[in-house]
Amino acid sequence: MNYSGLLDLLLPLLLTAQLQAPNVLVIPDQNQFSIEQAMKTALEKNLLLKAEIAKEGIADGEISTASAIPNPVLVSDNGIAEDSYRLGIQQTIMLGGKIKNRVRLAQSKKEMLSAELRAAILQLRADVRKIYVQLYSLQERHRILSQLLQDYEDFKHVSADFEDKV
Repeated sequence: MNYSGLLDLLLPLLLTAQLQAPNVLVIPDQNQFSIEQAMKTALEKNLLLKAEIAKEGIADGEISTASAIPNPVLVSDNGIAEDSYRLGIQQTIMLGGKIKNRVRLAQSKKEMLSAELRAAILQLRADVRKIYVQLYSLQERHRILSQLLQDYEDFKHVSADFEDKV
């Protein structure tokens, strides 16, 4: 997965961020953001994950529908030219364990969707960890470069003071 677009969007924010404690990103004017908070937020707000959860609800409905006996159908045949009218009820009768097989198929589908949901959660958690580590290392790099720049400025002032004295 390519995260360069995300990092490009967050880089200006990271350049102003500071590192206060291990494993915690600190963004100015905002709270600290731990990896646990990042995981929780990603799991709550990820639209693809919400779609997978909705699919499980649909699968529950399919199990209920599969176990239901089909409703009878009202049949009408109106022959105006022949002056004949027929009215009847049609009922499909399931034989050979067809309902049981439909229920088993729907349950298998739900189990498959549950496995896909667990896989999606694991993938999302892995992606969040990867991005968090990348952001954390960029923030640490920023802190080190800022300190280096500050040391350079201090050295420049000391050097200028020394040249003035000589």
